[in-house]
Amino acid sequence: LDGIKVLDSVKLDKQGRFSFSHKRPDGPDFYRLRVDGQVVNLGIDSTETVTIKGTLPSLATAYTVEGSVECEKIKELSSKQMALQEQIRLLASRQLPIGDFRDSVERMVSAYKQQICRDYIYSNPRAGYAYYALFQRINGGQLFSTEGLTREDVRAFGAVATSWDMCYPHSLRTVNLHNIAMRGMKNSRKPAVTTIPEELIHEVTLL
Repeated sequence: LDGIKVLDSVKLDKQGRFSFSHKRPDGPDFYRLRVDGQVVNLGIDSTETVTIKGTLPSLATAYTVEGSVECEKIKELSSKQMALQEQIRLLASRQLPIGDFRDSVERMVSAYKQQICRDYIYSNPRAGYAYYALFQRINGGQLFSTEGLTREDVRAFGAVATSWDMCYPHSLRTVNLHNIAMRGMKNSRKPAVTTIPEELIHEVTLL
């Protein structure tokens, strides 16, 4: 939550092989494997062995992963995210009027957001990849806003926060989710309208 921290590093052998081991996290957590500027995002939620294979310079997009459903789902999410970014880039290259471009991007992002909610968040909100999905960035902005949340955003954060509260109550990521969801719920509530009974209303004249 405080940013990316280096945990370890290793030199590849002549065949390009490497291995890491690290203490099991207390709850789902996220890691980055970085090789020569290529980044692979990983999610680990228990004691497990994850095998990653790929080649440079296309490691970030063409790697394979075995031994972790979390990592497989995160790879799917990353691929979908990059595909949407490419669609937006191609749309921008057409030099459409700014209003038409903005409307088209909003439709594309909205459709993507609905798919992510359906296939990765509501289908299994306790999963690490559900958390990961909430914090994806598209076109420089957050897919699910953590400030000024819409009702759709509040519902998505609330679903994951509720599951994590039950499954990982002591995780700092759970506290973070809970705070975002509660703040969104508070800000999205309509102000209460108070009606005063007519018999209690008395007109007065200001002199």
